[in-house]
Amino acid sequence: MKTLLILFLSFLSIATVASDDSVSITHTAEIHEALESGGTPVVVEVLGVVCDFCATAMNKVFAKQDEVTATYVDLDNKTLNLVLKKNFDLSDDQIVELVQQSGYRVAAIHR
Repeated sequence: MKTLLILFLSFLSIATVASDDSVSITHTAEIHEALESGGTPVVVEVLGVVCDFCATAMNKVFAKQDEVTATYVDLDNKTLNLVLKKNFDLSDDQIVELVQQSGYRVAAIHR
């Protein structure tokens, strides 16, 4: 029974897509430049991200993706900020999988 409850709670914590503007992208020089070049912002709320090691793990995984032009992990807001290259896309499922590869879970994705 305990295992079923854990599985159910894990299922609930997988990506929730939000189309509102309740979360805004954190602007760094790299993020700003990527947006100026026509990139698409994506803000991912991440569960469990608390330290520079967390940020490094996610930045490393996402920087390898051809679709991503800029990344920044905001530890204060617990968000992964991405800018996708113009005319490129990463699906929500792909983002969830990549965050999981980094060792974390997605609470919400805002586009």
